Amino acid sequence: TSQASGATVSANALSNNWYAAAPYLMPLDNNPPSAAEIMDASGLKAFQLAFILAPNGGGCTPTWDGTAAVSSDTAVGNVIAAIRAKGGDVSVSIGGYGGTKLGQACSDAASTAAAYQQVITKYQLHAIDFDLEEPEYENTAAVAHELGAAKILQQNNPGLYVSVTTAGTAAGT
Repeated sequence: TSQASGATVSANALSNNWYAAAPYLMPLDNNPPSAAEIMDASGLKAFQLAFILAPNGGGCTPTWDGTAAVSSDTAVGNVIAAIRAKGGDVSVSIGGYGGTKLGQACSDAASTAAAYQQVITKYQLHAIDFDLEEPEYENTAAVAHELGAAKILQQNNPGLYVSVTTAGTAAGT
């Protein structure tokens, strides 16, 4: 450890831009490995948890992969707690390829932001990523809801890091 500006800084602490290089982890899908074991084996401290979507049956409430309601989740909360207990942190990816994005399901930017705020509040997030891909990518209203929500979330959550990921191919974005 060392002293910097009167605060104790650990050599193992996350840097200010930890969210910029966090690999994806799908905590409820694809039989994920233990985040704690990955951290022990690799020294990795940050993960991008994926994906927050609208419910498969419709509606403007956040779910993991369209199937597991954030409001009643304990499994992902336990994964986040384990990562943080080891000195790490998470960002949450909203959207992704496939499924219905909240920007498509919610009526406007404010209701989209309110849905995402539930995720930020529940998991005490410091970072969130808007993953704009198909099928919303070509839906200007859905993209406007997502980007409008990003702006609202930054205003309502000082210090929240918001990133935007877009699809790219050889033909461009």
